[in-house]
Amino acid sequence: MMLRGRGGEDGGCPRPRIDLIKPLSGPIEGGTLVTIEGSNLGIREEDVRGRIHIGEVPCELERYEISVRIECRTGPVRSEMSAPVKVGNEAGYTMSSVEFRYRDVQLEGLSPTMGPQSGGTKLSIIGKHLNVGTAAVAYLDDYECRINRTQASSSRLTCVTSAARSPEHIRVLTLRIDGANRTLACSTSGGSNATPGERLRGSSYGAAGTYHSRYETCSVYNYTVDPKIMQIKPLKSFLSGGRMMTVHGTNLDAIQQPEIEVYLNDERLNRSTCTVLNSNQMECPSPSVRDAWAMLQQQQSLLRNLTAGDYTPPRMLSGFVSADGRSVPIQQQPPPTASMPMLLPSQYSLTSTSGPLVTAAAPLSPFHPSEQQLQLLLQINFLMDSVLSVRNLPKHFQNLRSGIVYVADPVYQPFPNTVKMYKGDTLVIEGEHLNAASDETDVNVTIGMAQCNVTSLAPTQLVCTPPLEQPAPTDENGVPTVKELPLVVVRVGRSLRFPIGFIKYDLIKPYAFSHILSGIIVSGIFFVLCLLAILFIYRRKSTLAEREYKRIQIQMDTLESNVRMECKQAFAELQTDMTDLTADLESSGTPTLDLVNYVMKVFFPGVSDHPVLLANGAKLHGHHHHGHPHHGGHHGHPHQRTNYDQAMVLFEQLINNRVFLLLFIDTLEAQKTFTIRDKVNVASLLMIVLMNQMDYVTDILKSLLLRLIDKSVMTKHPQLMLRRTESVVEKMLTNYMALCMYDYLRNYAGNSLFLLYKAIKHQIEKGLVDAVTHDARYSLSEDRLLREQIMHSVVTLHIIQDDLDEKVQCKVLDCDTISQVKSKVLDALFKNTPFSLRPSVHDLDLEWRHGRGGHLVLRDEDVTTKSVHGWKRLNTLAHYGVKESAVMSLVARPHDGYNTPGRHIFPYCYYINNPPSSNHHLSTSTASPHGAGGPGSGGSSGTMGAAHQTDTLLAGSASHHHHHSHHVQQAAAAAAAAAAAAQQQSQVGVFHLVKPMDDRFSTLSSYDQHGSSSSAHGALYGGGPGSGSHHKAIPEIFLTRLLATKGTIQKFVDDLFATILTVNEALPPAVKWLYDLLDAAARHHGIHDPEVIHAWKSNGLPLRFWVNFIKNPDFIFDIYKTPSVDVCLSVIAQTFMDACSTTEYRLGKDSPSNKLLFAKDLPQYREMVSNFYADIAMMPQISDQEMRSAMQRLSIHQQQFDTLAALKELYIYVSKYRLQVR
Repeated sequence: MMLRGRGGEDGGCPRPRIDLIKPLSGPIEGGTLVTIEGSNLGIREEDVRGRIHIGEVPCELERYEISVRIECRTGPVRSEMSAPVKVGNEAGYTMSSVEFRYRDVQLEGLSPTMGPQSGGTKLSIIGKHLNVGTAAVAYLDDYECRINRTQASSSRLTCVTSAARSPEHIRVLTLRIDGANRTLACSTSGGSNATPGERLRGSSYGAAGTYHSRYETCSVYNYTVDPKIMQIKPLKSFLSGGRMMTVHGTNLDAIQQPEIEVYLNDERLNRSTCTVLNSNQMECPSPSVRDAWAMLQQQQSLLRNLTAGDYTPPRMLSGFVSADGRSVPIQQQPPPTASMPMLLPSQYSLTSTSGPLVTAAAPLSPFHPSEQQLQLLLQINFLMDSVLSVRNLPKHFQNLRSGIVYVADPVYQPFPNTVKMYKGDTLVIEGEHLNAASDETDVNVTIGMAQCNVTSLAPTQLVCTPPLEQPAPTDENGVPTVKELPLVVVRVGRSLRFPIGFIKYDLIKPYAFSHILSGIIVSGIFFVLCLLAILFIYRRKSTLAEREYKRIQIQMDTLESNVRMECKQAFAELQTDMTDLTADLESSGTPTLDLVNYVMKVFFPGVSDHPVLLANGAKLHGHHHHGHPHHGGHHGHPHQRTNYDQAMVLFEQLINNRVFLLLFIDTLEAQKTFTIRDKVNVASLLMIVLMNQMDYVTDILKSLLLRLIDKSVMTKHPQLMLRRTESVVEKMLTNYMALCMYDYLRNYAGNSLFLLYKAIKHQIEKGLVDAVTHDARYSLSEDRLLREQIMHSVVTLHIIQDDLDEKVQCKVLDCDTISQVKSKVLDALFKNTPFSLRPSVHDLDLEWRHGRGGHLVLRDEDVTTKSVHGWKRLNTLAHYGVKESAVMSLVARPHDGYNTPGRHIFPYCYYINNPPSSNHHLSTSTASPHGAGGPGSGGSSGTMGAAHQTDTLLAGSASHHHHHSHHVQQAAAAAAAAAAAAQQQSQVGVFHLVKPMDDRFSTLSSYDQHGSSSSAHGALYGGGPGSGSHHKAIPEIFLTRLLATKGTIQKFVDDLFATILTVNEALPPAVKWLYDLLDAAARHHGIHDPEVIHAWKSNGLPLRFWVNFIKNPDFIFDIYKTPSVDVCLSVIAQTFMDACSTTEYRLGKDSPSNKLLFAKDLPQYREMVSNFYADIAMMPQISDQEMRSAMQRLSIHQQQFDTLAALKELYIYVSKYRLQVR
């Protein structure tokens, strides 16, 4: 602006001339740097210093440019005012024609009041006179908020927040404009005395960003936890975009304007703005990629023209593309042809369009026939202020599915002749690709301004129900149409609009056939009268049947209600008990077996005393091996070796030769007398020998697997590979995966398996269990279901021991046998103590202490045992008359003549409250009540850290210092054999709850808790868990207990399957290595059938490894598995096998009950399996170096097994086939 000077003299140096003043306003506190430009402003600073005023307020000179520019800083005033600027020199003063305004800056509010911790939120500071002055700065407590002066107005300032150190409440907003300092502080109704800048103490933020405080607090702004994305759906869209996608997450409402972006090869194609619904949900329209698709089509057309000639285009890198509907990564592809589409290279720059709605009545452009199914897979990211984690979802949210598939736009065909006659019922609109990336909720059909309710959407047809009356003749916006008929418009998402044509209602009028209606009505009345007469007669005859039906219906409703209530009550009780168990596990850990016992159970199941166990080290639960001259293992002193031992060292060198080992395995498998048992034994012995060279084992296993794949692909059914153990490689793979998965089982997956076992055991033992037949009231197996209704009651026992500080309560049933009661009491006392460290029920007696009556020892059989028709009924608590709150105690059983011969007396101390001290280590045979070895000799913290209840429960005679083996199978065999011998002499059978109908149960004692294997009982009782030959048909009413049991433990089954089928950082690299090997072999052999690859992966790990451990949790835990629990685990294992199969099992009334139990859960489980395989495929590839390092970490067990003994066992096969081996 031009400002003229006033005043002065005519002669001499002219007065100053003022041309420009900026700014023209400032705060009343002063401090504003005012710039004055003009001429004649002096030739030195002294000419103008002290001669610059705003009204009467001096303006302190700051900078000076000779004659043309002055910068000065305003002084303070008491109130708002306006005054001209005066500048003087030697010639006089000049006053500006415009006035400088002093204004009182006021701070009134802040919007929004929350944002993410990473900052980047655009805030609006609300007040008055906020655009005065020259310099403005804002702070949220001590965090700067960067002000954008270009968007400032008198009532609003905008600033962008900086990142905070942590989520917190901001107490004070500080705004400084030149010399003015304004604060906006929060205030509480309670009158808190906290100072404005005081930081909140003693507070925390939850995972979702909610604030918790021990005292009342306030804030002007909140830094919340950064948003997290949990789920995006749907992940499929059409090219034009606009399909609404629902995004689930946390703290989404902290972002004011989130945006969704799609990327191709790290290049952003387009983005769109999302709408936040609440803190956990927002909606985002899919961005349009029409331009990228159009450019892709142009490239394909150009390349087809080029490939028609002699020109050969270069090979190009591409992203994700599929010509058959499946998205697969292509790293490098050959020159595109007419039948193979090419994705747009990343060096091209795509222009994103986000304009108005696109009206489309036909495809974007003609497609080549092979391109109709072309799909484009793009990466989704989000732009949320300065939050970096959501800008790269694959990096920060690895388990999140964030790839979106784009397909061709749907095409809705217009009506023929543009007008359709509507005669009632529904309206059908034809088209193509209608539901490829949309469903009924994405499509909106309007007739005029009325809705046509969409009822069905098929690939080529849309069906909707028009309004009853013809709508007004307009389009969907109410604009009248030219043909004076309502316009039918189809909108898909927010981007696509298809005008289909006009519709004209042509409904039949009521009066059109009035002359016919009278005859129809008369005939109808006559027909109705005849029908009523027939119905009346039929009704009389069907009255009894209807009453019977109602009676049955009432019974069914009552039965269903009872099952529901029983299931709910059982689930609540189980949850309470399992919560206590989980708390105990956190302190004591799961009773995991050490590596030696784990390996022996997997490698040599059922063998307890194998030569490969070191004589002075690894003993399987205390067993010594005899008859082998070498006990020092491979690492003994050289002078202790015989010539035979030296030969074994040379034999080991041959095995370490890759060529020899492969030929050796091939030679053995080529022999007809080399049985399946031999193959399994050779595979396990080889793993023992090579356990300290796991990288070498990996190489050998890879070669054997590739050979097996080569053979299987030549057969008619390649999907059967690895299904059965038909060669050495299958068992070798099982042993290999067992070694690799040990730490994973112990530290991660084992907890869910142990909780499932405990839940099943608890649920079964809560109801009746026949100690002889093992039939249980609560079971998952129809064959092991107790069919009889037996009256019983729950009895709470009070257990006292000499070294217990207080009584321990234990709930039992009055119809439990004494051995069952002792087992439950031991469970209550020892809880999660490893089974090998617990006393046997045969070494203890249950003593009933009933006040003045004295002490009574209770046993399964004694002189009071009753006989029924030649059968002895095992004694129960009800037999002895034990009532509620009875006092019991466990005492050591004396070695008298009454006890069955062969049963060991327990002569050692059991530690219940304090863990064993160092001198009671399980590696010595005298440390444990059951012998050497055991889970404590290996070393997980959860193995020996079980919490106990008192220092010593029982102490036996010190004279019995023989080794007491705790191995449950051999103890069971000894006890069962002794019982059978004793009963054979008396020729009297025993039973518990139900007397058998035949004589197959003639030899049996009591239920052997510490050693009766399911197979032994199956032999004695007429069949194992799968045998039901002695059962009569079970009434259907009892099958509801299967549902009740299943519903009670459903959560634990789901938790186990979810744990097994979840990919995380704890998953061993061997799993990724194996699945990548199978995928690469499938590609090498051109196998494109997904069911074959799925079957290979299922046979390789879930069916070969997990099913074995689900059925046999005692392979990894130091527990005892009763036959009743075993059948339930078998049903769950079968369900897991069905989930890994892609073949649908057709269910019917004759289907097995175990198939029907989990039928509705199988689709969910199958999806979990498929997602598990897909997630593993998405993991980064394991390099050879990483695999080698992982295997070297596993190769540390060479001191725990006798390698020389394993070599001698292997050499037996060399001797047997020495001619062929040569």
